[in-house]
Amino acid sequence: MRVVAIKCPTCGADLTIDDHATRATCSYCGKPCQVQQRTMLQLPRRMTEAVTLPVARPPVRWGAALVVPVVMLVGISAFSAIMVQRSQDRAAEMSAAIQARVRSTLTAAGIPPTSDNGEPAGTWVGDGPPLRADLTGDGVDDLIGVVRYVGSDLDRMHLDAVDGTTGARIWESPSLGTYTTTYRAITARAGAVLLRGDEAGALRAFDLATGVPRWQIALGEVAEHYCADDTPDAVIVMTKDRRFHRVALADGAVTPGPERKVETRFGAAPKVAKGTPACAPLPVGGRDVADGVQRERSPRTPRLDGLYLRQRLRLDGGPDVFFGHRSPGTAVPMLVTLDGKAERWRAEVAADGALTARGDEQLVTLTAELVLAIYDPGSPAHPRLTAFERSTGRRRWDVEHVDDAHHGDPVAIAANQRVALIVDRDRVVGRRLDTGEPAFVLAHLPSTGAQGVTPAAAEAP
Repeated sequence: MRVVAIKCPTCGADLTIDDHATRATCSYCGKPCQVQQRTMLQLPRRMTEAVTLPVARPPVRWGAALVVPVVMLVGISAFSAIMVQRSQDRAAEMSAAIQARVRSTLTAAGIPPTSDNGEPAGTWVGDGPPLRADLTGDGVDDLIGVVRYVGSDLDRMHLDAVDGTTGARIWESPSLGTYTTTYRAITARAGAVLLRGDEAGALRAFDLATGVPRWQIALGEVAEHYCADDTPDAVIVMTKDRRFHRVALADGAVTPGPERKVETRFGAAPKVAKGTPACAPLPVGGRDVADGVQRERSPRTPRLDGLYLRQRLRLDGGPDVFFGHRSPGTAVPMLVTLDGKAERWRAEVAADGALTARGDEQLVTLTAELVLAIYDPGSPAHPRLTAFERSTGRRRWDVEHVDDAHHGDPVAIAANQRVALIVDRDRVVGRRLDTGEPAFVLAHLPSTGAQGVTPAAAEAP
């Protein structure tokens, strides 16, 4: 039987008693006391003596009580430090991997990893359809996007314009800044002007034909939406603080702008008064509106046997094209067109009809004559690009989208009058609309320096 230590509640003397004892008498002051039990439930009971006894409590060991919280705090701090260091190491590894991938791609293509001026070759920054405009006057829309140059002590972003048929560079703007300060910025086209904001709340204008800067202003917040104004001489810019600004295209003069009803894909749209006119969105690089195709997700349509429709596509007043999948059954990607409520044609996107094929509504687009779609036939095969005649549904061609340099899966598709454009994370692949054969690849653009070039100084990549 073990003993426990207690303190006399009257004189404070240290006493030892049996661990089951409920009463004790101090051997120093002679006062009786009741012992508080810590390991069993004590029911109240009448004392045999008509006295109220003080309660003796075992001493609290504060050192032991603090050990566990202190150990937990130290452990959490150490774990946080380890995770932060791992995140930093991972970021450094990813940066090094990107640079190594660029170098290997250039080496495999027989292109030196640096330009004539000794700077690294640039990679196309792609997260959606590029802007399009006919800069050379040949009737074919050229491409406008962002190119990034990365080196051991270099990180620079530029606007670039390339020929829509050959991929040859037309012009390059002066530096926009680093990737960190500009990668979330939006590029919009308003007439003969390109507009681009940055993370510091600045808005810059560039000449569409040459890439030469026109003006720069401070909006005080990041530009989020660009809307057409009632006149062609200005645009309406909505910043992230939900304020609207009217910006003059000639000199960048800013005045408070009228509100517009803005549609947002993610998050809540800003609240505006009833009857407020809708925003007429400007063409914006990296967004659906850049390719001119109107898209409606989850459209209301007549019920079609065996189909679930996820998106409606419209262009140039031609027949509506719907993308969806087979239902019931395996979700094989499907295309269908309607004349009013009557079905004109339907087709499986995959050429071989494989049940493993998968599609994405983001990877379907239209031209005046064709429906273009990228689909995944299933591992280990590469994604494929297929083309259907828009009027009849006849498959015109189906080609493999090979990615030997690991640029990642396609993220967007667009087209101009002659070329289908497949956008990966760091390149754009152009394929001829008539045959599907390669036209150009924008993956390793040589640097022209920071001052930009005019159309007369254009060079092939």
